[in-house]
Amino acid sequence: MPIFFAALLLLFISPLPSMAMEESKRIDNPEKVYVYVYHLKPPYIEQLELETGLYFELIELFNSFQDKYQFIPQFVPRKRLNREIANDTLDGMILGVHPVWFKDKEKIKFLWTKPLLNDRDEFISPVTKPFNYLGEVSLYNMNIGGVRGYHYFRVAPVLKKEKRS
Repeated sequence: MPIFFAALLLLFISPLPSMAMEESKRIDNPEKVYVYVYHLKPPYIEQLELETGLYFELIELFNSFQDKYQFIPQFVPRKRLNREIANDTLDGMILGVHPVWFKDKEKIKFLWTKPLLNDRDEFISPVTKPFNYLGEVSLYNMNIGGVRGYHYFRVAPVLKKEKRS
């Protein structure tokens, strides 16, 4: 009878080393996940060649708190990103986006996380001639500077409206 229990115990214990080895393989070979970014401006990307900026620091943080995935940052211009999405060939996730920018305001086309951070565009002006934003009318007859190639989705409709008036 003791031999039977010893054999039974061996049957239960024998999967443990192979399970531990599988877990070890998983940690040694984390699944690669590409994290696409396209905002080539500070503070998000300071120096692309050196991979400095908020996006790279955030991805480093993701990697330092878990072992299952290896998040790999990839800069991709927005037009190429749009093409990858349209062709259904995007093989990762996109960092630093908003549902409105991807025509998914209702969040039904893509899987969205809760926001990781909330930022906003600010208006600055000289102290000697302050600008007080009191609604869209405040922008009429103003010179507005921005980053070429970027769409300011709250400002653009106001500018178009002013031109029609």
